[in-house]
Amino acid sequence: MKKVFTPVLTLFALAASLSAQTVTVKGSVIDAQSKAPVSCASIAIKGTSSFVTSGDDGSFSIDAPAYGTLQVTFLGYATEDVELNGNASVEVGLTPDFDGLNEIVAVGYATQRKGLLTGSTVHVDGAAITSLSPVNAIGALQSQTPGAFITQESGQPGSGYKVNIRGISTIVGDSEPLYVIDGVAGGSIDALNPADIESIEILKDAASTAIYSGRASNGVVLVTTKRGGSGRTSVSYEGFYGWQNLAKAPGLVSAKDYMKLYDQMLANEGQELTNWVEMLPEDQYAAITSGQRGGTDWFNELYKKGAATTNHTINVNGGTADHSFSVGLSYTGQDGILEADRSAGKAFERYNLRANTDNVVIRKRGLDILRIGETFNLTFSKRHGITEGEGSWNSIRNRLRANPLIPIYTPEGDFYTSASRDVLGYAFDDGSFSFANPILLDQSTPRGLNEARSLNLQGSAFIQFQPIKGLKLRSQLGAVLSAGTGSWREEEYAVNDEFFNETASNGRITGISSRISWENTLSYSLTAWKRHHFDFLVGHSLENWTLSQAFAGPTDARYAFSAIFGRFNYNYDDRYLLAVTFRTDGASNLSKGHQWAMFPSVSAGWIISNERWMKGAQNWLSFLKLRASWGKTGNSGLGALSYSTLV
Repeated sequence: MKKVFTPVLTLFALAASLSAQTVTVKGSVIDAQSKAPVSCASIAIKGTSSFVTSGDDGSFSIDAPAYGTLQVTFLGYATEDVELNGNASVEVGLTPDFDGLNEIVAVGYATQRKGLLTGSTVHVDGAAITSLSPVNAIGALQSQTPGAFITQESGQPGSGYKVNIRGISTIVGDSEPLYVIDGVAGGSIDALNPADIESIEILKDAASTAIYSGRASNGVVLVTTKRGGSGRTSVSYEGFYGWQNLAKAPGLVSAKDYMKLYDQMLANEGQELTNWVEMLPEDQYAAITSGQRGGTDWFNELYKKGAATTNHTINVNGGTADHSFSVGLSYTGQDGILEADRSAGKAFERYNLRANTDNVVIRKRGLDILRIGETFNLTFSKRHGITEGEGSWNSIRNRLRANPLIPIYTPEGDFYTSASRDVLGYAFDDGSFSFANPILLDQSTPRGLNEARSLNLQGSAFIQFQPIKGLKLRSQLGAVLSAGTGSWREEEYAVNDEFFNETASNGRITGISSRISWENTLSYSLTAWKRHHFDFLVGHSLENWTLSQAFAGPTDARYAFSAIFGRFNYNYDDRYLLAVTFRTDGASNLSKGHQWAMFPSVSAGWIISNERWMKGAQNWLSFLKLRASWGKTGNSGLGALSYSTLV
């Protein structure tokens, strides 16, 4: 086999710098054929996560780089990229995308043509994800998934996202959707590099999610990673490097203004005004009142301008008609916009190794009688950052409340503390927390001296037997293994009489979890009398979950799942559609008498535009489908033995 080296380089630049020229772009989105306005279209700044949606009349307004690119998307239309080239007014014509209806999408244990779906789903292609250069794949879905409310859990680099599909469906237990990665339930999408993802499907209604039943009340997210194909071996590189800045920083008062406001407060209370000459060092008082020294801007000392974010991915793909492979290696790094210790390296780093193969072992009569394959995703990540807790355990709060009169360092280069007060002449410092040096706190305590590391392995191996055309027996063994540590340390310090530590210390918490699953499915597909198409699927699933954690003492939790499920699809002439699903689930973490439940669903669809009497409307109507669905789902995400009575 002849191998050809084909390098591909894609470089994305993030236009997030405050110094970049931006314009307010106003425009409208219309149907390129009918010229009718398109409402609710997504208009995103390519290479960022910023987006708006068009109004009822198709109009929109967005602040964008003058020479940036707008990416306009709407379901049923081809994606349109618009280069601004300094223009502040644009009209975007979207072309109907008929091919998208024939696209094959994942539906849970199987695939189906998009146009024949009877449930409510959203399909997002991997190219649409990587075009936004996200650190986390979920972040790129914010502008592309109607019905899913997505918010970032924290502003920390590398933090995950909270996803609510069609609202919050539970007041107890887990409200997150079920993530199924390459057919293995319970995986972590945060551990994947966005460049490794081929597609994402979001199952929203009960008819779509009932096949996963007992864990699907919050919706299901199906993730498919990239796989190899037949053809010559290719090597590709994809990367980006960008900068991040605050759009707007909080404005803090100067030292001179602080003195005025403090005296105003005393005057309002009828108290004697402060004699600042006696309260501050002579040279500092002169510098402040003359405007030579504005005081300490504690927040600005935390702010890291031009915080870098970068990603590098190398993919190797290739194979023959019988054997294919795909291997990917990637690195992601992100600095924090707000960092307590800039000497500690990047705030978030992630290393990914992905590999998978597909092999046809036996092929006869044009059938892949025996196939085997596996998927392997290994991720190592580490992060550190400022604290976001309450009270004094919030680094941002401490910076905003810190007194602008006191300095960061003494003339000798040491941190300013209450011990420096008398030596330097800061009599105004009363030793309270408002005079505590927040930089000293961050660089001497777990407020800034912390690190979390995690190692995650997600993988599966399958064997598939097809004795006759359309009949497939598949067995898959899956595993989700993770180990993590959180460490912190506290140095010797003395901020003031209240905040000090005489003995250095450190701590660590560790956790190990595993999910082992075994699933077996039997499916059969046939077409009878030319227009009648049937799909049958039955299966059985077993899963065991364990968690071991050590902190003050070891804790262990474990539970198991078992399920029997099935699905029947009927399609007559691509016009009349019917889908029936059932699943019986058992979960050991629930109380006795409530561990088993049945979850059925039924859905139907009528593709009106495929009727013969609708042919005359094809010049103005591309696709029209009427569907209805009903289903029942549950939520077993309550933790192990959460029903037990505490004695």
